[in-house]
Amino acid sequence: MLNSYVVFLLESSICLLIFAAFYKLFLEKLTFFQWMRFYLIGSLILSVTIPLLNIPVAYGNIVPSDTSLISGINTLIKSQIPENSRQILQDVPDKTNYLLVLSYAAITCYFLVAFLKLIQFTRKLLRIKNLIASNGKTKEQHYWLVSANTTLQAFSFFRYVFINRKIGKLEERDLDIIKMHESIHVRQLHSVDILLTEIFLIVFWFNPVMYLYKRYIHEIHEFIVDEELHKQSGKKVYSNLLLNLAVENNNISPFLGFSSLRIKKRIQMINKPKSKAMKKRSFILIVPLIAVMLLSFSVSKKDVEKNVIKKENSEIKKLKIGKIEWTGNLAFTSQQLNKLLGLKKGDEYNHDVYNKIMNGGDIQTLYLNNGFVFYKGDYEENIDNGIVNLKIKIYEGNMGKIGVIKLTGTTKNSEEQIIPKLSIESGDFFSKSKIGKSVSTIEKLEKLSGDKVDVRVIPEQDKLTEDGYAIVDLEFVIAKK
Repeated sequence: MLNSYVVFLLESSICLLIFAAFYKLFLEKLTFFQWMRFYLIGSLILSVTIPLLNIPVAYGNIVPSDTSLISGINTLIKSQIPENSRQILQDVPDKTNYLLVLSYAAITCYFLVAFLKLIQFTRKLLRIKNLIASNGKTKEQHYWLVSANTTLQAFSFFRYVFINRKIGKLEERDLDIIKMHESIHVRQLHSVDILLTEIFLIVFWFNPVMYLYKRYIHEIHEFIVDEELHKQSGKKVYSNLLLNLAVENNNISPFLGFSSLRIKKRIQMINKPKSKAMKKRSFILIVPLIAVMLLSFSVSKKDVEKNVIKKENSEIKKLKIGKIEWTGNLAFTSQQLNKLLGLKKGDEYNHDVYNKIMNGGDIQTLYLNNGFVFYKGDYEENIDNGIVNLKIKIYEGNMGKIGVIKLTGTTKNSEEQIIPKLSIESGDFFSKSKIGKSVSTIEKLEKLSGDKVDVRVIPEQDKLTEDGYAIVDLEFVIAKK
């Protein structure tokens, strides 16, 4: 579960980075402020939605060339490694344990900081609530005006506009403009955007891109309001008012109001000519960008032969996948294994789970290609009212490195001529694919037809490498007819 959440955070962060870069390169200098606002908020939502999607893509069954070899290896591994040897290897600490400790430390740190951010944000909301409760307020049009007896600047929060009438000893006309300014924030529901941004900042506090997003959204809000107000009071008058009211933001609230937020840039945008309508085409470029992210994070392989049906009581009944729970997987996340399994909640159940996790399937191959020579997989089905809940148990064991490589049987070439040409060598991590390529090399050198080379995987009992990995010897047996 935690592994999946970490992957989600990383993939969402990459999406945020891509969306922010697109905004910076193509949209920031435009004057379509409402469009830009919807882009920023929409891209935030898409950044957390895309990694959660699972779009299955059908593909044909491809039978690997080394199926018989892998079946032989698995049979030999099961038969030649006694249970007590597996337990000994499992109990020996290795480098992956240190990585696991570091991972849990990092996750603990993440949740601790997120919790502190949540407390900080909650306190700010409570302070705003206290301001509303402890100060007088009057109803004006579509909002409540709160006169706060502090040194606070003007700002708004949903239907409440907070103004200190003493700030800068304002004239009545300037005060009216400020009230109009904040009332536009209220009418445009800008507090919803800011609230959403603050929630994202709690979850993605570690991501500097989120702080850029916060700045971009605040700027757009001010640009929208400035555009509406300068049309009423004139560009020059409104620009002068911005300069006069340029005060440092008080830290009471994340909900910025009439502040000094990049005043120079705001004045520049007020006096900037409107972007040509054809520039709106820039927003169309987001479509292929989203497509690329969907392909990168949401597409998973799905076997075209999944629609296997179960016949019960002379009637055909289709079972559906419910929950898929993984246990024992430390090297690979549940999300990664789910993509290889090709099943998700709601899919039709095809009873092919065993072939996926064992019998040369994608998941077993993933482990065997990455050193996990002692890998085992098993699963339990819990069928309830046509829903199949799966509990898949993974035994990874200690990773194994190749020890001695032997060549036995009658050969045309000597062992010294063949072994150096193999794809795998002593000291390498165990790899199914490299062993398969080595078999092909032997067959080619010896001019053999298929199924003439057997592979024996022989674990060295109670022996480990200096860095704590298991040692397995390989014996290539050539059988000539």
